[in-house]
Amino acid sequence: MKQSTDGLVPERVLVLEVIGSIANFEKAIRNVPGFEFLLSTVGDEVEDEFVYLLDDDGKRIDSTTTLYITMSNRQGLAKLLSIWTEYKDSGHIPRGLAKLRDAFLQLHDLRFWNSSDRIKNTGLLDDWYYRLQYDSAEFIPFEAELWFRESPSHRQQVEGRIKKLIQDCGGVFVNRYVFEEIRYHGVLGRIPRQHAQSIIDCLTENDLIRCDDTMFFRPVGQCSAGVSDDFGEDQPQLNFPEIEDDYLTDDTLPVLALFDGYPFTNHVALKDRLIVDDPDQLESRYFNSGEQSHGTEMASLILHGDMGNETGYQPYTRKVYVRPIMAPSDTFVVSRRRQETIPEDMLPLDLIHRAVKRLFEPEDGFSAAAPSIKVINLSVGDMFRLFDTEMSPWAKMLDWLSYKYNVLFVVSAGNHNKRIVLKGISEDAFKCLSDYDRERLILSALHQDRHSQRMMSPAESINAITVKGYHFDNYSGDIHPNLIDPLVTPYMVSPFSPITLGKNFSVKPELMMPGGRQMYTNRTYSQNQPVELIPRAASSLGPGQKVACVGPHPADITRYHFTTGTSNAAALATRRLGFLYETLTSLKSDATARAALSKAPDAVIMKAMLIHGAQFYPEPKIQLTELFKTEEKTNTFKSDLNQFLGFGVVDEDRIHSCNDQQATMLYTNELEHEGCHVYQFPLPLCLNATNVNRRVIVTLAWFAPTNPASIKYNGAKLWVSGANKQDLQVPEGDYYHSHTQNGTAFHAVYAGKKVSDLSVGDLLTIQVNCRERAGVTGKSIKYALMVTVDAPGSKLPIYSQVKTRLEAVVKQQLSIL
Repeated sequence: MKQSTDGLVPERVLVLEVIGSIANFEKAIRNVPGFEFLLSTVGDEVEDEFVYLLDDDGKRIDSTTTLYITMSNRQGLAKLLSIWTEYKDSGHIPRGLAKLRDAFLQLHDLRFWNSSDRIKNTGLLDDWYYRLQYDSAEFIPFEAELWFRESPSHRQQVEGRIKKLIQDCGGVFVNRYVFEEIRYHGVLGRIPRQHAQSIIDCLTENDLIRCDDTMFFRPVGQCSAGVSDDFGEDQPQLNFPEIEDDYLTDDTLPVLALFDGYPFTNHVALKDRLIVDDPDQLESRYFNSGEQSHGTEMASLILHGDMGNETGYQPYTRKVYVRPIMAPSDTFVVSRRRQETIPEDMLPLDLIHRAVKRLFEPEDGFSAAAPSIKVINLSVGDMFRLFDTEMSPWAKMLDWLSYKYNVLFVVSAGNHNKRIVLKGISEDAFKCLSDYDRERLILSALHQDRHSQRMMSPAESINAITVKGYHFDNYSGDIHPNLIDPLVTPYMVSPFSPITLGKNFSVKPELMMPGGRQMYTNRTYSQNQPVELIPRAASSLGPGQKVACVGPHPADITRYHFTTGTSNAAALATRRLGFLYETLTSLKSDATARAALSKAPDAVIMKAMLIHGAQFYPEPKIQLTELFKTEEKTNTFKSDLNQFLGFGVVDEDRIHSCNDQQATMLYTNELEHEGCHVYQFPLPLCLNATNVNRRVIVTLAWFAPTNPASIKYNGAKLWVSGANKQDLQVPEGDYYHSHTQNGTAFHAVYAGKKVSDLSVGDLLTIQVNCRERAGVTGKSIKYALMVTVDAPGSKLPIYSQVKTRLEAVVKQQLSIL
C-alpha cells in the first residue's frame, strides 16, 4: 500500500480513496485475516497527516486521501475489487471477512487506475480551457508521463502506441525523453483544438485519454515566471563598482549559476557581470528586451541584493553563469507582454539534465562549460503541481543531479499570489481593526487554507535548499494609503509563501529569506460579502525589493522597480551562498582547516553553513503560538511552527562574523550504514554558574542517494544525538523532533538559561549517526557538521576560552573518538 505511484505498473494497481485518517484505515486492514499481503508495505510507508483541511470553525475535516495497492498478479486485485463491488451494491461481505467491513466503511471508492486518475489534479483541463478561450492556435499541447517500464523494448512499444493515438486524431508527436535513473518516460504532443474540446466535453470516450500506458497527462510550459505591466522608474544616478573582466583565474571563476529567463544584459546593474550560455538559442524567441523580465530581476538580486537601501551595500564580485531555460509564450499574455515559461517544445527534465551536464562534462568536443559551479538558483515552479506525498519527476531529477555532480540547488518554494478571504467580518469592522488584530485575522485565514498553500514542483527536492519569503524589504518611503500591509510582526512568513512540510514530513522549505512586503488592496464591494484582499503586482512604487527591470525600449538600461516573492528569497539565499563560498575559501587557506574540510564537497559545506544560520525569532513564534497552540496540540504544535517558519530566518551575521560570545566548529567526514562518529567540543568555563541565555546550535548536511521506486525515496538518514544531553542546561529544541530527521539537513537549536554546573575539562559530546533507507545499499555518505555554542547579548569570552583549550589540549580543531 502506498501514497505514491512510484515504482508501480498499471496492470497491478488498485486505487483506494480513503476518507479520514490513513492510520485508522491501516489499523482496520490489519484486523482482516488473509490480507497480510497489505501489511508488508504498510507501517512506515503510510503515515497520518500533519497537514489537513479545516472548516470555518477551525475544526479538522475528514478529507479524501488516495492510496495505491499493488499485488503480484492482477487476479488478486480483481478479487479484492469484486468484494468491494459486491459490498457497495448490497452491503454483503463474504464469510470469514466480516472485519473487512470496518476498512470498507472508510473507503469512498476502490477501482483500477482509470482516465480520471490520468488528469486528476494535473491542471490539464484548466490549461486547455484557457487555451481554447484565449489562444487561436490550431494545436493544443500536452505532456504524457508514461508508466515506466524496465525493458527498453517495452518502452519503445508503449511509445509507439502513444504516437499512433496522437497521429490518429490528427495530432503531432513533438518530443520524447527517457531517464532510467529516476524512472521517467515522457512525451510531448499536440492535438487539434477541436479534439481537445471533445476530451473536455466527454473524457471517457477518448482513446488517447483512456490509454493504459499513460500515468498522467499534464499541461506544458507549466513552470513559469509571472510578468507585470510595470516598467519601473528610470534612475541613471545609481552606480555600481566595476567587476574583474578576467573570470578564468581561480579567484574569479563563477561559483553561482542562474537557470531562468534570458536576462537583459545591457542593464547597467548587469553589464559585464554575467556569463550567458544559450546553446538552445532561446534569446531568439524574445521579440524585444521588454520581455526579458524574470531573469533580469533574479540576476539583479544575486549580484546586488535589495537595492532599496544603499547604505551597507555589498556587491557580489564574481560573475554569475546564466543558462536560459525559459522563453516568452504566445499563449500566456499579461497586458500585451508574453509570460516567460519553459518552452512548449521541450520537456523540462530533458532541458535541466542537459543544462547541468553541460556545466560539468565535455560536450561535442568542447570542455565543460563551468565546472567551478557550486550552486544553481532555480526560481521557477509549476503552479499545477503542488507537493502532497509524491515526488515530482523534476524534483527527482534535481536530487539525482545534486548527488551525481555535487552541486547545490536553491529552489524557490512557489508563490501563492491569491486573494485572501476573511470570513465572518464586515467591511466596517475590518476598517476598525488595529494592525495587530488585522494580522491575526489574516494569519488565521492562511492557517485554515494551508492545505492548498503547498510547495510547487520542484521545491520538494530533498537535496536542494528550498526557500520561502518572510515579510521584509529595504524600502523606507511612504506607502500609498489605499494599500494594506497585512503583517506587522517582524520576521513573519509572507502571505504568499507555502505553509507545509516536505517528503516524509521533513522540514521543507528549510529557510526563510526576505521576500519583500507584499501589499494588498481591499476589493470588497458590499457589506454582505466577506472581506477580500487582492495582492498588488510589481510596481515602480514601494514597498517591495528594489531590483533592475526592463523598459519598453532597448535603450532603457537604468530602470528599477519593486517586486516580491519566493523567487526573490531564493535569489538572496543564492547570493548569500556566494559570500559563504568566499568565507569557506578563506578558511581553507589554513592547512589544518583545509584537511578538516576535505572530506565533503564544497556544496555540502555551504549547505550546512547557510542552514546553520537559521533560527526562530521570538516575535513570530509568540504570535503563532498564541493563535494556534491548543490543548490538543500540546505535543505536536512545533510541527505547526515548522510548517509556517521552516527552520527559521537566516541570521547572516552569525554565519559570517566571529565574536567572543560565540564559538563555532566546522568539520567534514564520511559515514557508512549503521556507522557513527563521536565528536567532542570543549565547553567554556565562563558558562558555569550563570543564568545567561545560551544556545547549542547543531547542523548536519549531506546529499542523499535516492530510490525513485520507493515511497521512502531518501536513501540516507543521518541525524545527531547528544547535543542537549549535557550540563549546559539547554534541553529545549525549537523544532518538531521527528521532522528534523527526515530530510538531508539535520538542524537543531537548543536554548536555555538555567544555571549550569560546569567543571574544567568538560566536553560537549555529539554523535553523528547514519542509516540506509529506501533499499539503497553500499553508499558512504559525505557530510558537513557545524556546531555553535553562544550566549547572545552577553559579554562572556566563549570564543577565547574554547580556542585556548583547543590549542592547549588537542592541537587541532576537532577530536574524533
